[in-house]
Amino acid sequence: MRSHPRRAPPLSLAAVAIATLLSGAAPPNRYSYLNGQTITVDNVTGLKWQRAHGGYGNYTEASGACANLNLGGEYASGWRVPRVKELATLVDVRTTSGPWIDTTAFTGTISSNYWTSTPAVGQSNYAWTVSFSDGTIGTTAYSTGTYYRCVHD
Repeated sequence: MRSHPRRAPPLSLAAVAIATLLSGAAPPNRYSYLNGQTITVDNVTGLKWQRAHGGYGNYTEASGACANLNLGGEYASGWRVPRVKELATLVDVRTTSGPWIDTTAFTGTISSNYWTSTPAVGQSNYAWTVSFSDGTIGTTAYSTGTYYRCVHD
């Protein structure tokens, strides 16, 4: 019987986030751009992100804005609010001030909380948010206005 070398399982998004946080730096060539540079591609996770700041609103408004986002061509639909483990991969711990994110790859980011689609367990009517003012993860009531950035698989 022939032996085959074992392959490491693919990294989960959570593993990518943890590795990035522990290393203190984004991998080289992590981001590239599509569609006239309106879309940032994360070359580590494969996710496509709205490059420009998405907007501000309560959870329902953010979800609706993402669902209706049209960046043309194959990106005319299919946008959504990211899950907490997806959005957390964008936190850049190398930052000493301003938004904790690569501001070249993600223009217009505000140093504040951003919505995720992950509901907060044990907190009815709350979802997890990621803060780009300090890289922390917390919860916010669905009715509260906060910022958002849309993602596409």
